[in-house]
Amino acid sequence: MIRLPVRALCCFAALLVLGGCAPQHIALTPASPDTAASAWAAFADYCADQAGQTGPYLLQCGLRYTGTEDDGNRAKAVFWGNNDRLIRLDIMAGIGMLVGRVLQSEADLVIHSPRENKAWTYHGRGKALLSFGVPIPLTLQDVVAVMQGRYLDVFGPAGGVDPYEAEQGAVSFRLEGGRLPGTVTLDPDGLLTRWQEAPGAWSMRIEYDRGLPCLPREIAIDHPGGGRAVLTVTSRQRPAAPFSEEQLRLELPPGTAIEAMRRAGSPQTEPE
Repeated sequence: MIRLPVRALCCFAALLVLGGCAPQHIALTPASPDTAASAWAAFADYCADQAGQTGPYLLQCGLRYTGTEDDGNRAKAVFWGNNDRLIRLDIMAGIGMLVGRVLQSEADLVIHSPRENKAWTYHGRGKALLSFGVPIPLTLQDVVAVMQGRYLDVFGPAGGVDPYEAEQGAVSFRLEGGRLPGTVTLDPDGLLTRWQEAPGAWSMRIEYDRGLPCLPREIAIDHPGGGRAVLTVTSRQRPAAPFSEEQLRLELPPGTAIEAMRRAGSPQTEPE
């Protein structure tokens, strides 16, 4: 069974490739062309504005999650980095006890469990989380991007097609031509409130802090097969100076057992 650090990492990474409830046959009402065009244009402008907010960042988050065999867990996490090329993450449980350290670079992932004195490593351009049986094509870079409202950095240069009416004046679009498939729902201001990858898969809902700019405050994920995660951003910081190499380094203590993660699709078993 995957222990807390890896489970928490998977929950964080599951924040995006999501897709909702069991299939339902509901008659869809096409949205008016003007309403659809306005919502999508506002969404594209919002993503462009957030993509322009570059530089060092530090995000503190709370995570509540349950799995198919869990009654519930809580963790705290801190993400930090200077850009999208290298991300550090510490995961804490209880009263600040460090239970997981993570480093994600462009081609490498390292997960360290101090309590188990063990680390897992992955090298390659594939999605390492698939190695843990989590069917999501995401990296931690994608997770950080969604917490910062940079959705098109995750979806790719996608367009919204086949718009139809959703609740409370929102409009839903099918993504086309981007890096990821699925359906997005945008409120009248163009804010992403839901992403569904496919019927019967993960679903994600986003609530915003309504500040200036509006940024994701709470991200809730459910799976019809069991499991729920709620990620709450509690603090955002923009350090004036970049983090040093030492601050971004993840050094493994002497004697740490190191295990290479299997590649997705290989017959090896999951790490215990």
